[in-house]
Amino acid sequence: PAMPKRLGKFELPSKLTKVEEGATATLRLAVAGSLPRFQWFKDRAPIPGATQTTLMLSGVRRADAGSYFVVASNDVSSVTSRVAVLTVALDERPPTLVSAQKNFYLDMQFSEPIDFSSATNLANFRITAPGGATVRINAVDQFNPNGVSLDIGPLTPGFGHELFVSGVRDRFGNTIAPDSGI
Repeated sequence: PAMPKRLGKFELPSKLTKVEEGATATLRLAVAGSLPRFQWFKDRAPIPGATQTTLMLSGVRRADAGSYFVVASNDVSSVTSRVAVLTVALDERPPTLVSAQKNFYLDMQFSEPIDFSSATNLANFRITAPGGATVRINAVDQFNPNGVSLDIGPLTPGFGHELFVSGVRDRFGNTIAPDSGI
């Protein structure tokens, strides 16, 4: 069998990578030489299972910010990349209510994925009928990452009902403006 060739110098393509919270961060490298093995590190600690030429971090969170580098090695040599600093731009925008439509249920869509526990809390929703009477909400169910359905029973056609939403958070803890509605 052929002897492995010494690994050449390599670099990460960028010293600084900035991604928005919730997005995907990708760090890639290329290395010259034969039979390389890879190990990625974050803040000097090896990342379990990160042994490919590409490190992909999906759904980046605040805790993913840090210093990353990779060590490539074979039976002849090893080389260490320069450090790439990952900065996470924090999502500070609260969700907004985009639409509400009454079919069998009252289906609502928000501007972004929402936190399940806050989105399925009955206390976060209020519907009023003309004259101010409150419409009973029987149940709430999250049907997609951005949407919930309220089981409210029939509404009186031709009358303006108002929907108010408070306390619903996005997946980063930002809370919808109190009494948001459509």
